[in-house]
Amino acid sequence: MTPPSLTFPQGFLAATTAAGIKPSGRTDLSAVVSDADCTWAYAGTRSTAAAA
Repeated sequence: MTPPSLTFPQGFLAATTAAGIKPSGRTDLSAVVSDADCTWAYAGTRSTAAAA
């Protein structure tokens, strides 16, 4: 399986890891950081429906 890739603007870094939230052991936690102060927003879901 190919690991997911992330694309983000210069000045940002991102990482993902398996924190044990998903029973499958797959990556389930991500972090994005900025070199400078920035405004941020988060959108998440607790949906158990599979994506198409």
